[in-house]
Amino acid sequence: MAATTRIIEDTLTNTNGGGSVASVAVGVGGSGYTSTPTAAITAPPAGGEQATATVAFAAGAVTAVTVTNSGSGYVVAPPVSITGGGGTSATATATLTASVPAEYKGNTTALVTFSNHGAAVTIDASTLLGGSNGTQGFQKYIINNIKWSTDQAIAVTFTGTGSTAAITVAPGQGSFNTAIQNTTTQPGDATNADITITPAAGCDGYMYMELSKEAFV
Repeated sequence: MAATTRIIEDTLTNTNGGGSVASVAVGVGGSGYTSTPTAAITAPPAGGEQATATVAFAAGAVTAVTVTNSGSGYVVAPPVSITGGGGTSATATATLTASVPAEYKGNTTALVTFSNHGAAVTIDASTLLGGSNGTQGFQKYIINNIKWSTDQAIAVTFTGTGSTAAITVAPGQGSFNTAIQNTTTQPGDATNADITITPAAGCDGYMYMELSKEAFV
């Protein structure tokens, strides 16, 4: 009894909007710096512009981090690392300007195979291509296309509240090429970006899904 989910494609298609790095604050100055260290700001999702910053130090400790390019397309405040200069333990935290998360969109293509399986399987955007550290994900999926070959019925639902039913496919082979909109109310965090696929007991076969995702968090 097993199911396997293979993500064939996971891409960003629109990264308009998003925030820029407004400032970087020193958390801990560290010690032992004898030359100017380097501040590295994590890159934004594909399509955004990398933010950059310079470091000032005095008496062996980091005293300031100054943003030299605020970048663009950041969804969450990116991690900042301070390296080099002969010292250790300096930390810094970035703060973003306002962003436009609803403008972020992407695509996911998934293949789920079943071998004598009857338990629910989820596809979760929060574990796929997401924010600046790769884990933030999206709020909603839309189903654009489904193909299947199975010996049991399979129910597909969205998570959230409201209307969660998407489609239930009958045993056999088939396809559904009309978009199924996700109208559920999501609570606004990446842990609820799932589609749930529930086969009847003892299912053998596969389901292929082309999905689009929206509303970066």
